[in-house]
Amino acid sequence: MAPSSTRSRPGKESAWWLLALVPIFVLGQRHALWGADEPREAEIAREMYVSGDWVVPRLNGVPFLEKPPLTHWGAAAVFHVLGGSSEEWCRVPEPFWGFLMTLACFWLGSMLFGRRIGLAAAFVLATSQEFVLHTHTLLVDTPMAAGVAWAFALFWAGYNSERPRRRALCYLLSAAATGVAFLGKGPIGVVLPAAGVLVFLAWRKDLREASRLLAPANVAVFAALTLPWLVMVRGRGGSAVFRAVFWDNMVMRFFSSSADHAAPPWDYAFGIFEVMVPWVVFIPPVIYALARPGGFESPERHRGWQYLVSIVAGPLLLLSIASAKRPGYLLPLMPALAVTIAAWLGSALGRTEARWSQIWRAAGTVALSVTALAAWGASAYLAVEAHSGLAISLIGVATALAAAVILGLSFRREAQGRLPVLAAGMALLTVLSLFSPSTFAAIDGRRGYHTLTAAITKVVVPGVALYGYDMGERELGVVGFLRDAPTPQIASPQVLREVLRDRGNVVLISAESMARLRVQGEWPETAEVCAEPRMRRRPFVLVRGTAAQALR
Repeated sequence: MAPSSTRSRPGKESAWWLLALVPIFVLGQRHALWGADEPREAEIAREMYVSGDWVVPRLNGVPFLEKPPLTHWGAAAVFHVLGGSSEEWCRVPEPFWGFLMTLACFWLGSMLFGRRIGLAAAFVLATSQEFVLHTHTLLVDTPMAAGVAWAFALFWAGYNSERPRRRALCYLLSAAATGVAFLGKGPIGVVLPAAGVLVFLAWRKDLREASRLLAPANVAVFAALTLPWLVMVRGRGGSAVFRAVFWDNMVMRFFSSSADHAAPPWDYAFGIFEVMVPWVVFIPPVIYALARPGGFESPERHRGWQYLVSIVAGPLLLLSIASAKRPGYLLPLMPALAVTIAAWLGSALGRTEARWSQIWRAAGTVALSVTALAAWGASAYLAVEAHSGLAISLIGVATALAAAVILGLSFRREAQGRLPVLAAGMALLTVLSLFSPSTFAAIDGRRGYHTLTAAITKVVVPGVALYGYDMGERELGVVGFLRDAPTPQIASPQVLREVLRDRGNVVLISAESMARLRVQGEWPETAEVCAEPRMRRRPFVLVRGTAAQALR
């Protein structure tokens, strides 16, 4: 039976404070394609828009069924509105999903510990490194994580309701949110919320509540959201679709040691610290408080602590078992982690706490202040180097100094109850420094593919055909999006030699593959390298046949 209702403590804090986070979602969206995955997702969306086929995602003209297409639908819809593809606007849906995720975090924190903690949790989430990165990059993880966040929040709202109709409605909407999570990234969008909720119900010895979650109406809503695409795509690709979606990208990624991004089970013990920067300083005491809370003033607070532990530990254990690991995979856990950090900052995780907790809380807030000042100082340095954006950077430095003074006065007046608010302000200042013109230009240059696109634009002039050899998904995305067309792929060294007989052909090939072909004696010796764009992860070169090669 569901427990009695718990209401958030009344407070003067207004949800309108969430509007202070809008600059994080709006600024820094118009940039080149970033990272290893965004070029692939953007190119899939571009091909979806050009072909008019919104059922089967394609990369370089080949069906790409690793993930459902919710992310690509959003970007393709933006292209439809604009009348063409654009790397500066392709990620417009991401801040929308990010803001929905922030609202779910705020609501969950408010229900568990009151509105003040809910607001602090929203600020913690919105200013965390991995969250900022995902809301400024076109990735499939963001809509999935937003769906998971709302599934957790809606379950908690229903579980704590005394009214059967409200409980049933919340469970129904939670099933809908889980359906959105599935359309974002596949079965993992269902498995993660199920793991957290089942751990909680088992802890509470209330597994019978799971039958209400699986009520026919809830299953019908989930099926209504997910089955239409599955049925239509299966009609195009047959049983191979289910193998790609469920077996290859669920089972094999979980248990195969050869899966992409394979890492040991303990990898996420360090990953949690990475994704929560700059709030990482509070992670150790938060873990301690979760493991050994100082007692609770009510059974409702104790139940809230159990739920937080469950929705962090359950999904984290599941992700740790999986072979494939990346920091971004922890994104669905970040709202719960943000609520936990905010609750600890607000002294809501227990009735009593040690003196060292107060000292750590104050020292951590000071560290955030130093981080904000250092971030804007770095921005000013980059502005001097680039001769651009110095005025904005100096304003940021002055603001960070003023915030540090306010922090000092708070300690002097013993107003440490304001520490969550001050910490949130410092983190917000730190994140905003990333979007100053000088800093953002440096980030764009480091994470983008300007050297590759510039080299292709220079070499592949009208009348020259571009081919690819051993190109990965990232390169296929970058080149396809740049040229608005798929890139023909060369399948063997023999075909490569034939292509390079024509001086009008240029081949993009990895430096590693070129070296391997030379060792094997299969590289056309008269082929010349016409460009070597500097790339951090996997160097590529542009080659073409010389006149001598053409005569042969």
